[in-house]
Amino acid sequence: MPNYYASYCYPDSLEPLMARGRELIKEGKRNQRNDIRAKEYEERKFSIPKAPTTMYGYWGTLANLDQTTGEMSDAKRRYVIYVSGAKASDLGLSNQPNNLGMPWLMDEGTYKAHIMITPPIEHKH
Repeated sequence: MPNYYASYCYPDSLEPLMARGRELIKEGKRNQRNDIRAKEYEERKFSIPKAPTTMYGYWGTLANLDQTTGEMSDAKRRYVIYVSGAKASDLGLSNQPNNLGMPWLMDEGTYKAHIMITPPIEHKH
């Protein structure tokens, strides 16, 4: 049994982007996947929603899983809102990551621009 668990939930409209990323990783092209997908997007081989679209991520160590609640004591969460073509200045956001849980815009101005929100880990005593 693996010692790590990750779950990502998003609407069907994001599946073409996500599926292509998984395919490229499986092909051993993890480091090239962003460039390949950008080229394929320009070639209209897949689409991405024009309206804001949210993905939810949850991951952690299975050894820290509470079987009753489904929570992991070391769990991390991330909320990603895809906003194709967005610019940080138009949204009033930074385009730099931070460790405060503040939203910021990643891949600014690209087809897969997205707002990253990573809440700080709450350490349970």
